[in-house]
Amino acid sequence: MWPALIAKAKEGGLDVIQTYVFWNLHEPQHGRIQYILNFNNLYLKVKKGFPFWLHDVPDIVYRTDNEPFTIDNEYQYVEKAFGEEGSQYVEWAAKMEVGLKTGVPWVMCKQTDVPDPLINACNGMRCGETFTGPNSPNNYQVYGGEPYIRSAEDIAFRVTLFIARKNGSYSNFSLGQLQEGYVFEEEGKCVAFLVNNDHVKMFTVQFRNRSYELPPKSISILSDCQNVTFNTATVNTKSNRRIISPIQTFSSAD
Repeated sequence: MWPALIAKAKEGGLDVIQTYVFWNLHEPQHGRIQYILNFNNLYLKVKKGFPFWLHDVPDIVYRTDNEPFTIDNEYQYVEKAFGEEGSQYVEWAAKMEVGLKTGVPWVMCKQTDVPDPLINACNGMRCGETFTGPNSPNNYQVYGGEPYIRSAEDIAFRVTLFIARKNGSYSNFSLGQLQEGYVFEEEGKCVAFLVNNDHVKMFTVQFRNRSYELPPKSISILSDCQNVTFNTATVNTKSNRRIISPIQTFSSAD
């Protein structure tokens, strides 16, 4: 199953896949690797938990920068409990990762004081609106609640908005009550993001003496601040539905 899904992801234009690694299954005993999946020359962003056998490592202290311990995930939730050692651990983890010289970016999840040159990220569904620092509010589907599937169009819009609003040095300006623009300029290069937040109406904006039509709820990317190279409204997918069908009911919590 997985090789076919990975091949389709690559064919669709993806270049990075994020996945959890169940460390206790891939390495049930220290040094005994069970299985490594072939990701077909795609970048792999790995998230992991801890195997039980770490408990038996002599002198290990979890979530601090002692020699037997390893890198942690979503550490900020517990960092304050460790005081100065917590901050020292964050610095140590960053230096250790960069020191491996893997040639690929490192991401520190849910960490507002992430050291350079590591990358912080946003786990939210609407990061362009909610992101105030690394990993602002997330949205989860509650078990038993109304099934929810995000459209590809919405994902394209939200991701592009996040890049436009929250990344790099740029100037932003208002094009109307529900329209906005973001311009990135550096060393003679220029990229602009023209945003229409109106979910119903198309809007024509003026930018640098040119007119641009923005479909409802869309973002146009001008790779040279003149020509539109991509608009998020061009992403089209067939919609589908999830239906929850109960197969067994219980008369009480017992």
